[in-house]
Amino acid sequence: MRFTISRVTAAAVAIAALAIAALACSSLAASSKPAATGATRPATSVSQPAATRPARPSDRREAGTGATSSMKRLALTAVAPGASVAQRRTFTTANLFGTFGYREEGDVLPGAPAWLPQGKFTAVGWFSGDGRGGYSGFETISVNGTILRDQTYTGTATVRTNGTGSSAIAFGTGNNATIDFVITENGDRLQYIWTVPGTAITGVAERQ
Repeated sequence: MRFTISRVTAAAVAIAALAIAALACSSLAASSKPAATGATRPATSVSQPAATRPARPSDRREAGTGATSSMKRLALTAVAPGASVAQRRTFTTANLFGTFGYREEGDVLPGAPAWLPQGKFTAVGWFSGDGRGGYSGFETISVNGTILRDQTYTGTATVRTNGTGSSAIAFGTGNNATIDFVITENGDRLQYIWTVPGTAITGVAERQ
């Protein structure tokens, strides 16, 4: 009787041990599944939507609108230089209206008129234009160091639409000269050169 009870007790203990071990394995398996799932899902959920989302019709319309706008901007840029040329200002004798101060210098060379002594030539002066091509003024001249003050003159000028022109000058002494010029700085400056043979004289006049 004692032997039978001992055998039953031993069997019960063995069964209980097996049950406990099974429960322990089940608990370990249950606790490990969330960690594995959490480790693998984020990578799939982050990258998948951006890579596989099909383009919507609105996206294509927006892309087309952007391309059209860029082409329009390029077209306007290409036309701009031509437009600026078309809008370039024109000049007339009205640009010579008002008073101007000037300085000129250069050389009188062999072959110049007899009334111009050869050598270094420098002058400063002033003139007033009537806006119709006529003007008058006076100047102080230095020729080889000889000073001639209050030299008066009158002149007539023609102006082309591009700002270039020419003028004939009559000095109070009875002598004559000619110049070619160009109007710059929106009509506030004239750059000119004597066109009398045997002279190499240039000057700049600025509006006062």
